[in-house]
Amino acid sequence: MKQRIALLGSTGSIGEQTLDVVRARSDRFEIAVLTACSNWQKLARQAEEFAPDAVVIADERWYGDLREALAHLPVKVYAGTEAIEQVVRGDSADVVVNALVGYAGMMPSLAAVETGKKLALANKESLVIAGKQIIEAADRNGAAILPVDSEHSAIFQSLVGEVSPARRLILLIIVGTLPLFAVLPIRKTVQGLGDNMYFVGAALIFTGFLLFLCDRVRRGRKTERSATWLDALLVGVGQAVATLPGVSRSGMTITAGCFVGYERRFAVRFSFLLSIPAVLGANILSIKDAVQAGIVGAEVPMYLVGVAVAAVTGYLCIRLLKYIADKGRFGAFAYYCWAAGVLTLVLQGIK
Repeated sequence: MKQRIALLGSTGSIGEQTLDVVRARSDRFEIAVLTACSNWQKLARQAEEFAPDAVVIADERWYGDLREALAHLPVKVYAGTEAIEQVVRGDSADVVVNALVGYAGMMPSLAAVETGKKLALANKESLVIAGKQIIEAADRNGAAILPVDSEHSAIFQSLVGEVSPARRLILLIIVGTLPLFAVLPIRKTVQGLGDNMYFVGAALIFTGFLLFLCDRVRRGRKTERSATWLDALLVGVGQAVATLPGVSRSGMTITAGCFVGYERRFAVRFSFLLSIPAVLGANILSIKDAVQAGIVGAEVPMYLVGVAVAAVTGYLCIRLLKYIADKGRFGAFAYYCWAAGVLTLVLQGIK
């Protein structure tokens, strides 16, 4: 999935360098918004090439000329400094590159982090004037701030070095696994609930409501780079709740991820990575129980076939859920869960 960029100050040197990157990596990036101060001619040429959803000219005197120049394109044309902040707060972009000059960049920077977008910041005045407010807003909304201008980018890299997303993801998975340990002392009781079909039916209906709500949650933008330890812990609590019979583990963890602000594809990926230690631990406990029960050697191949089938099925499910995550249609599973839950309750009532 391409990252959509709102480029503020597209006619300046940093703006033009950003467009060079987009040209070179059009498989990864596309332009959603372009803004300029007064150079409407260059802005119009850029809009012709990159076909953004919207353009903004800060100097309102040139609005008419810009609108006329782009009249043949399906692009929205705005004018004024307030319009820049408004398009940043919109849903068309994932990343905001702020290459504005001076004080003009402060409010768009604040708008970007308040809406949870990744802020690539070349406007150091934003942090000089309102650094405390911007950083606090970024922390609250899980927004990443990346310095991209030469001087402060160099200082940033010298101070923090290269952060490994893979290492951070592993730590998030470890934190997310911790709530399962609270279930271990009562796991026999939890497993016993599977014999109560009224409970299972109600749990399926509950899962359906979660999935229905998932599609209606505001789309998050957090990934392994910006997700917090508390986010991972809350998703882990969802996984612990999903040990109850009838509650979908994937449905619960993906929904929990969406509720804490994960980007949908990351919510799916994190859900399945989080399942690895959970499934491994469950298998170890099952092997222990089987050994204590006196497993017969002739039955081992049957177990191995079961493991292979489960692995293939799991892989296909991952591919399907990634597709659904791209389309944003988790709610379709809600109707399946509701139907299965109601059918379970009806059949149990007939008995």
